[in-house]
Amino acid sequence: RQRRVAEAEPAADPALRSVRVLSAIVGVPLLAGAAALFAAPAELGAHWVWPLTPLLARTVAAWYALFGTMLLSCAVALRHPAEAIIAYATLGAWSLLLLTLPLLYPDDVNGGGLWIALILVLVGLSAYALRVALRDRERL
Repeated sequence: RQRRVAEAEPAADPALRSVRVLSAIVGVPLLAGAAALFAAPAELGAHWVWPLTPLLARTVAAWYALFGTMLLSCAVALRHPAEAIIAYATLGAWSLLLLTLPLLYPDDVNGGGLWIALILVLVGLSAYALRVALRDRERL
């Protein structure tokens, strides 16, 4: 009897449909870029917004892979708005901290308009997902 209950997957909340789609749209290229940086750290690390050694490039790639995987996991398995709070709050905090790097280290971080745009997209996605998740809490 418990197996039947445990195997039944709850239906996804329709309010999360846009969050799930956007997470997939952002997560796939983020994960692909992380895999490319991990596979070719010297070549791609030379074009990064701050100097990267091959080892550091792979470490940076692992962080981006973490959040790309998280976004894809949310795109596939997010069912209830409360499930989004920790994941997207973590993504938002990480992204905001990354945005402080050009301010803290202006001599080491140069260029990177595309990188800043990506981080702003991640901040926007996390803010939107948190708004949807917390709006559900206010209805309760």
